[in-house]
Amino acid sequence: MQVSKVNDWMQLFAAIGVFASILFLAHELSQNNQIAMAERTTSSYQNWIDLSISEYESGIKELFVKSIENPEDLTTSEIMKLDAWLVAVVSLYQRTSSLHFEIGVGPDPSYNVRDAAAYYFGGRFARSWFWANEAWLKYSTPEVYDIVKHEIESTPVQTEFSYLDKIKSGL
Repeated sequence: MQVSKVNDWMQLFAAIGVFASILFLAHELSQNNQIAMAERTTSSYQNWIDLSISEYESGIKELFVKSIENPEDLTTSEIMKLDAWLVAVVSLYQRTSSLHFEIGVGPDPSYNVRDAAAYYFGGRFARSWFWANEAWLKYSTPEVYDIVKHEIESTPVQTEFSYLDKIKSGL
C-alpha cells in the first residue's frame, strides 16, 4: 500500500511537471512571436530609411523636383528612373500595409500613405504615372490605391515644390 501511494504521488508530480512544461513552452512561443513582429516592424522602418537614403545617393530627388517643376523636359532615361522609383515607393507602401492589415504588425499605414500621397503624387508626372499604372496598382495594392486615388482627386496639381517652400519660410 505504501508503494502505491508513493507511485500515485510520483504520477501527480510528473503530471504537474508536464503541465508546467506546456505552460512554459506556450509562454516561449508567445515571446518568440512578439520578437518576430517587432523585427518585422523594425525592418519596415529600416526599408523607409533605406529608400530615403537611396533617393539622395541615386540623384532621384533632382529628377523628382524636375518632374514637378518641368515634367515636359524629362528625358526617356529620366522617366525610366522615376518609373522604377515610384514602383519602389508603391511596393514599400504595399509591404507596409500588408504587414499591418494581414498580420497586424506595425502602425496603420493609411496615415503615412495619405500624408505622403500629395508629396509623391502631387505633380503632373506622378499623377500621369499613377493613372497609367492604375490597373496594376488597383490589383496589387488596393489599400494604397484607394488612398492615393482619393488624394489625387481631391488635391490640386502641384507645380512647385511647396513642401520645401514651407521649410524655407521658417528659416
